[in-house]
Amino acid sequence: MSLFGRRQRGLLSLIRYKRFVEKREEDRQEGRSFLRLEKEDRPYVENPNDQWEHIYQRNMVKLALMVLVYAFSEDDDQISRKEYALVKSFFKMNRKYLFKEDYDEIKNLFQTKLSKHEFLDYLEQKEYEASSLNDAIEKASSLLRSSGKYLLVVDELKQAFNEK
Repeated sequence: MSLFGRRQRGLLSLIRYKRFVEKREEDRQEGRSFLRLEKEDRPYVENPNDQWEHIYQRNMVKLALMVLVYAFSEDDDQISRKEYALVKSFFKMNRKYLFKEDYDEIKNLFQTKLSKHEFLDYLEQKEYEASSLNDAIEKASSLLRSSGKYLLVVDELKQAFNEK
């Protein structure tokens, strides 16, 4: 390999590093520290007829995030770094459906531990059906399958909701 090729690759990696540092500095200045929310207040839906689907997906993502936070905090009364990273990756994949208010509500969930009774009261208050909870659990199940203890916690929640 020629010296020019090595030098060119070095310059490209230097440019990428500078962009990364600039982006981090921008994030710090704008106060983005939690999950790096980079979106508008309201997502844009092209077709008005698809609005119901967007609302459904919004509710499912929000409920799935709540299920993840509940399952991760219920097993050992804290959310580890690995669990936080899983929630963050799920959030990043689905953040196009959430509003800023949803983001704030999820942020508050991380700060306070959500008990089973509070979660069930929330589901009743928002008038969710068992099928909605099942869909949200199914949406989050790819992350919950990593450990059987999470599945047990979620099954207990599902049984308690069906009994009410």
